Amino acid sequence: MSLVFKPKIPSYFRAPTGIEKIKHRAVNPFSQDEVDLLVELRALNVPYKECGAILKRCEGNCSHTVFRLKLYSEIDRKRQILIDEVLDESPNTH
Repeated sequence: MSLVFKPKIPSYFRAPTGIEKIKHRAVNPFSQDEVDLLVELRALNVPYKECGAILKRCEGNCSHTVFRLKLYSEIDRKRQILIDEVLDESPNTH
């Protein structure tokens, strides 16, 4: 009797042979105009799902682009500009 455990893995758990794996998918990067539009939409609190519909991309692609390009600070800056514009235009009720 052997003291070393040798598991017997069924053949249907093994990786298929002779099939090539997909190495890279075709990349369709965002243009600068699309990135600017995405920042504007997110500054207006448009959900990623609607941003994707407007840009004709999936919502995951939009959120990943914001993450990858680190656009959070720019979105917050544009959002603050929009808030300041609204506050400056509103009549002072105090």
